[in-house]
Amino acid sequence: MLFSASGEIAESATGSHSHGSGLEQACRAAEIALGHDPVDTSLLNKIVVHENWSQACVASPYCNIQPASAADVSKALKVFWYFDINFANRSGGHFPNPGTFNIDANTILLDLQHMGAISLSQDKSIASLGAGARWGDVMEALTPRGVDVVGGRIPVAGVSGLILGGGLHHLMAELGTAADNVDNFEVVLADGTMVNANAKEINDLFWALKGGGPNVDIVTQFEA
Repeated sequence: MLFSASGEIAESATGSHSHGSGLEQACRAAEIALGHDPVDTSLLNKIVVHENWSQACVASPYCNIQPASAADVSKALKVFWYFDINFANRSGGHFPNPGTFNIDANTILLDLQHMGAISLSQDKSIASLGAGARWGDVMEALTPRGVDVVGGRIPVAGVSGLILGGGLHHLMAELGTAADNVDNFEVVLADGTMVNANAKEINDLFWALKGGGPNVDIVTQFEA
């Protein structure tokens, strides 16, 4: 979903006032903050940039940032905030609407695919899913351990987009949607603040994220 640095959804990257030098400075600042490897300013790896599921959502950003942690996402958002840069946030890249992952040279892509860690609590009651994971990864990690989560039915779909959009499941009539089964969202707010949203902490955000789509801040991890 395309955001402005203030956290509001931008209608189009084309209308952004962040051009040329501002974008270049933001990408260079991101390299300083995150290191050189996570920031691709040359866009030589077109496969990574253009791997969105919908061909209507294929375009080239000014630069591509692939954070490895919530702390990296926080640093990137602070850079976007400071330079007032429009950006698009991508998990699996399966949202089909142009203007979501359909970013162009007036924007920066924040690609979460390196944040795909999957873990299970010792008592096997809670699975922690990185926002960049895909449902096939989740199945491969959890099935051998005799557990499963209410999640996606298509292995290549991203964890984040499906959960934030509600999330249909084979057992939905009995167990509800994927979003219904999330106990905690690890979130980075528009100003770079890292928080947890659950039934006891920031419960209004917890409610909004359950089916609200990619409209509210950046979720970096789900606990379900």
